[in-house]
Amino acid sequence: MPSSQGRKNFVEITSSCPLKNSPVVIQGNPQAGGFVVSHCSRWQDGFSCEAPCSTQPGLEYSLQMARRMQELLEPPGLLHFHRWSAASRLLVSQGVGGDFQVVVTRTNRLLAIQGDVVGKGINAGLLAAYLVGLVEGIVDQDVGPARLLEKLNRALAQRTSSRPAFATAVAIEASLDEPDWIFARAGHEPPLMVRADGSQPIWEDSDCLPLGLEAGENYRDHRVPRAAGDRLFVNSDGALDAGLTPELVLSVLTKSALQEVQALDEVLARLPGQAPYRDDISLLLLEDRGSP
Repeated sequence: MPSSQGRKNFVEITSSCPLKNSPVVIQGNPQAGGFVVSHCSRWQDGFSCEAPCSTQPGLEYSLQMARRMQELLEPPGLLHFHRWSAASRLLVSQGVGGDFQVVVTRTNRLLAIQGDVVGKGINAGLLAAYLVGLVEGIVDQDVGPARLLEKLNRALAQRTSSRPAFATAVAIEASLDEPDWIFARAGHEPPLMVRADGSQPIWEDSDCLPLGLEAGENYRDHRVPRAAGDRLFVNSDGALDAGLTPELVLSVLTKSALQEVQALDEVLARLPGQAPYRDDISLLLLEDRGSP
């Protein structure tokens, strides 16, 4: 493969050959008029190609850039704040994903949101990025999980009134001023909670419509007493499609030797489904560590 030294805006991507259904490595330069191919891995085998393949590498490059921008909006893999930790994993199925996760810290509280835009690909990814921006603006208004979902819902419903789109979401809050975990959900999978002794608390829960369907939908805060050693696990429905079960999660979370990130990696490793998965997979694990 020729050297890339001295090439302005040189990039190397893996694409697919339009003349042969096989992956190829493309080198070139993204420009305003498209992607200019300077070398293809098939050429080194003596194959002379005149196929107009610049469109395909250009699309692949655009998807890679879109995914990198999405990664900038995702929370860190592990975050510590006061007495809590938040670990996250997000796997996309089609280059650009419709799942989103936000973990925000403000003075004395931690707020985490997991969401899943209905659909896949670029359209879902754009809507997910829009919702992340809304979340980060709303949390500065110091509202709780239910009120946060109501504001997201109203904004999304009004924005997409002529072309309906919707997303499921769950929001969870922990605050030094409150003795409880507080969560609200909009059509999303409910949190699964495990105490330090392995017990599972039972709390009253009710589901509401996903975001974007009815602008006036009301959401409800649910509370459960918080204690040191608590672990709250949340997943998108893509994990269920890949074979995730409550039993699998519980068997991992009750292994006290597993730290937050290790626990999520163990959950992923034990999924019976095979990558690449059909749908995006989001995992979020919150833990009360008992002390900073």
